[in-house]
Amino acid sequence: MLAALVGAAPAAAQVKTVGSEQVGLQPRDTNVHEAGLYETHSRKGGGKRVESEGAFQFSNPAGMPVVSTAKVYAIYWDPGDVYHGNWQHLVNQFFAGMAGASGALGDPFAVDTQYTDAAGQHASSHVFAGSYTDTDPYPLPAGCPDPAPLVVGKITCLSSEQIETELKSFIADHTLPQGMSTIYYLLTPPGVTDCLAAGIGKYDCSDYAGSAEAGNESYEDSFCSYHAAINPGGSPQGSAETVLYAAIPWTAGGLGDYHVSPRSPATECQDGGWEPVVEGQEAETETPEIEPVEQEPNQSGLGPDGSYDAGLADLIIGQIATEQQNILTDPLLNAWQTQGGGQDEGQEVTDLCRNFFAPALGGNSGVESAEEVAARKLEEGELIKKFEEGGMSSTEAKEEAKKLANKKPHHGEKGTEAGTLYDAELAGGHYYLNTAFNLAAIKVPYPGVPCLKGASLEASFTAPVNVNAGEIVGFNGMESNITLDEGTAYVSGKPIATYPTYEWSFGDGSTVKGYAPGAPSKNSPETTPCELPWLSPCAASAFHSYTYGGKYQVTLTATDVGGNVSTVTKEIDVAGPPSPSVSSGGGTLGGGTLSGGAGSPGGLSTSTSSKSKSAGKSSGSTSPLPKPVATAIVTTTSLEKAVESGLDVRYSVNQQVAGHFEVLMPARIAKRLKIKGKPAKGLPPGAQAQTVIAYALLITVRGAHGAMNIAIPPGTGSRLGRLHHVTLTLRLVVRNADRSNPKSTLLQTAVKLRR
Repeated sequence: MLAALVGAAPAAAQVKTVGSEQVGLQPRDTNVHEAGLYETHSRKGGGKRVESEGAFQFSNPAGMPVVSTAKVYAIYWDPGDVYHGNWQHLVNQFFAGMAGASGALGDPFAVDTQYTDAAGQHASSHVFAGSYTDTDPYPLPAGCPDPAPLVVGKITCLSSEQIETELKSFIADHTLPQGMSTIYYLLTPPGVTDCLAAGIGKYDCSDYAGSAEAGNESYEDSFCSYHAAINPGGSPQGSAETVLYAAIPWTAGGLGDYHVSPRSPATECQDGGWEPVVEGQEAETETPEIEPVEQEPNQSGLGPDGSYDAGLADLIIGQIATEQQNILTDPLLNAWQTQGGGQDEGQEVTDLCRNFFAPALGGNSGVESAEEVAARKLEEGELIKKFEEGGMSSTEAKEEAKKLANKKPHHGEKGTEAGTLYDAELAGGHYYLNTAFNLAAIKVPYPGVPCLKGASLEASFTAPVNVNAGEIVGFNGMESNITLDEGTAYVSGKPIATYPTYEWSFGDGSTVKGYAPGAPSKNSPETTPCELPWLSPCAASAFHSYTYGGKYQVTLTATDVGGNVSTVTKEIDVAGPPSPSVSSGGGTLGGGTLSGGAGSPGGLSTSTSSKSKSAGKSSGSTSPLPKPVATAIVTTTSLEKAVESGLDVRYSVNQQVAGHFEVLMPARIAKRLKIKGKPAKGLPPGAQAQTVIAYALLITVRGAHGAMNIAIPPGTGSRLGRLHHVTLTLRLVVRNADRSNPKSTLLQTAVKLRR
């Protein structure tokens, strides 16, 4: 049968209409689709590569909705108690781990944050709302003829219409939420086949009759899972009555389970026949194994039912991860897909990296042979004998036994006949998941990796050395490692390319903010603005000169197109005359805008401390200065304006001061919105915990009044933008320039913002 598979794989996964149902389908397919290269090669066909015809376009031209925050429910429709408890446990642990890792760069779903809609939402976070076993009886008669029912344990065949009817009824009976922020997974056990009606007498099913070969229509139309939307009224934006869901039938077979017939080969829904690249090793160049092998990283040995079958749930987990990414980026089947017509149209975000699992983090791809089992047992016997004869201590014996156990997976003489590869870690769990498609990789050459299991963001620059006052020095943020380095924004409904932003704080009150690449004209007046396709102004690289000598804290804040933020601060020592005393100058220093995400306030406080010491040293005061008198009024009342252009503040101080503004949000709300920031310090006893979400310096050399803009970091702004109203707190903390006995003033005011 394996030989017949060559060239016989079903059509590539895509959005298609089957009868009256529009679905995002994952068909049985062991071909590997490499996004960006836009080629496929059959792992059962000797590594043959076939170039795809036509231009590659993956887009959301109309800015249709993505899902930014999803509450996820798992519903096991299992009135006969067939879905094993250990399977449910592993699946539910994955749902919980997926939610717990949400927002982390190492999360496989972090790549999805680059996909946006016209409302400015990023396909991103999810929470696990729990699972439930639905014991409603299956409808009679069956909704479809099962192409290949189990000989023993036959249950039923469910049509997509029956699945939707049950889901709607279940939601109503339990008063569960609907709308574009809730996703339901309906899982069915072995013996239940899910089908989509495609016309009279023909069905697309999760099972198939006959053999896997070219021309077998039942096989070619079979699938592993699908997602769809119940959308009353058909609004392209969805509504409060919309139900987003995925149907996850049991396509994991029965390998290692002595009670369930394997039926169809499960590797068709998880390509385990290819030895992926292990991190740190060279790419595999030889022809892959002919015999595909299931990968079950969570197989833990003999289960309570006397079978080696717990790891079968890993194949179901793979389908859930695939559907989750597709729902986040294409919930109503009208958003992020391949465009342009032809056989490649309608592919979703996981289809472009279909069956691409590399690189592996650990585990073994193959199973133990009979010879390996015998050799291992011999080694175990020799180890026991050596220990019993006193040839090694108990500690040494345990260590040797551990090494022996890690040589190869072994679950008994029969075992699972499965490998244990894993390429993702979520909340300590190991999973074998399809990689995610990174559209930025085919737009920007570096890093340029199209299929990923997580994103990277690391702001980086090398500080210049032996710097003199008055000379021009360069700061190059293009050293930074940014995976998500191109995205899509929508202006008047039209998609435009957008890029990461770079913000420099040079430690002397000067700031620069813009896009990659190049130098800003502010510091390089002879240069031209950024040329297409880059957005202007450019600021990834910047030139700067310091007027006075001293130590300065230079901070680079990089924000990728997914809204993730990374900050790095380095000190630069400038040789030259010190800053003049108060008597030799006046005016306001540090009038530029400073903002930061998680970690920024810490870096900026160092700069504040340096400035404060300098101010105190130059004051020349011989008698104690009075406590500063300060005022601050926020003139911004619009939430949308605050998100787009920051908070406008009018302030006044009566003497030379050094200090900072902080914008605070209740920590419980920040946690719910997944806004990162440092905890606010110095709050009154018993006060509600607060999180610092924005920060700006205020340094003067004499009494002054003026205006300040406090920018909201982009990632924080995108999350605040989901609210209709919010009350923040503005704190101004300043101290005077009295070096021997400084006095501080803290001013605090409520900031109410509404749409």
